[in-house]
Amino acid sequence: MRSDSTDYKNTQLLLLLCNDTFTEDQKALAREMAPAIKDWEAFSGLAIENGIAAIVSVNIEECGITESVPQKVLDKLEALRNKTLARVAFISAAATDMTKLLEANGIKMLLLKGLALEYTVYGGRGLRQMNDADVLIDPDHTVVAWHLLQREGFISRPIKSPLYKRIIMCIGNHLPELHRNGISVDIHHRLFQKQGQALTQKGIDEAQEIDISGTTCFVLPPRIAFLAMIKHIQKHGIKGEFQVRLYLDLFLMLKYKSEEILCNDLLSEAEEACVSEDLSATLYLLSTHWDIDIPEKYFTALSEPDKKRNSSAFMKGLNNPGKIDPERNRDIYEYNLRSVEGTVNKLIFLVGDIFPSVSFMKERYNKNSLVAILPYYLLRTGKVFWFLRALIK
Repeated sequence: MRSDSTDYKNTQLLLLLCNDTFTEDQKALAREMAPAIKDWEAFSGLAIENGIAAIVSVNIEECGITESVPQKVLDKLEALRNKTLARVAFISAAATDMTKLLEANGIKMLLLKGLALEYTVYGGRGLRQMNDADVLIDPDHTVVAWHLLQREGFISRPIKSPLYKRIIMCIGNHLPELHRNGISVDIHHRLFQKQGQALTQKGIDEAQEIDISGTTCFVLPPRIAFLAMIKHIQKHGIKGEFQVRLYLDLFLMLKYKSEEILCNDLLSEAEEACVSEDLSATLYLLSTHWDIDIPEKYFTALSEPDKKRNSSAFMKGLNNPGKIDPERNRDIYEYNLRSVEGTVNKLIFLVGDIFPSVSFMKERYNKNSLVAILPYYLLRTGKVFWFLRALIK
């Protein structure tokens, strides 16, 4: 069993290596801290589970601490770095192909999250780990684009219920996942659920151009991209899920785009997107754990107990990354229900959720026959209580 001291030393070095460039003082500090690490397997495990193995591998070399790290650990991290590089190249190629296809049909597609960050703040070095491609398309063209990609060989994840086809643009922020050749694509039609729709449209209208292998692609302007990532962290928080990778994303965005992000419009737009509390908490954590100057006015709304609670939750997540709390299922249900507008649509959501399609149920519960899944339909009727509780709240 690792001691608290071991955990502390691991996380402090890990946070130090969450960067893309280093001063000589930072390199010297890394060389001072590295010999104190007693369990490099545990350290590398934290890097992997926090989604930062690739950049940590590079930074171990950059800071000159390879002699302190067992060769087995170095090899493992380097293998993951190479895997990340290949994955980024693979997803990027798919993204440029989708961009060209949709552009030929008069549809503009914006890259989101990992894809956008890789080419705007990570320097295009293949270090931003990602599993899939997230894109944003104007709501008027989202369904058309979804069908276009399916005609190109992408396969949609089964819709939970045929009823959901009537409310497909009301549930969550994106359409059912598309899959092809090992790549998953989420086509988003909004960034902040029903809140902040004007911000989503502003992001589309003011999209910025980037170049990927000779193809012009589009990304959100920095401040809206930053708020969208805050919303992404909020959603993971509802699930009880944590990866320091998302905070590294935000740190690098501020490192290179602070003038465009930290301005008078940030707080008002955060309120419009319903992420004000999460913004304050995240900016406080970034100012605490990274060498970055963030004016205190952005987190003055936090009380001292709030700061302690957020710091404690951050460190707990850092040491226990990637864990989804099953007790949060009700919170996730309420989160999804809030995105559905109108009483009729909410009732459709409820009925479709309790009585999904047979194909969905077989996949969801890993069963092969109708008889085997019938008891689960009865089990799902309990969601009526979640539905009523959400409406009362």
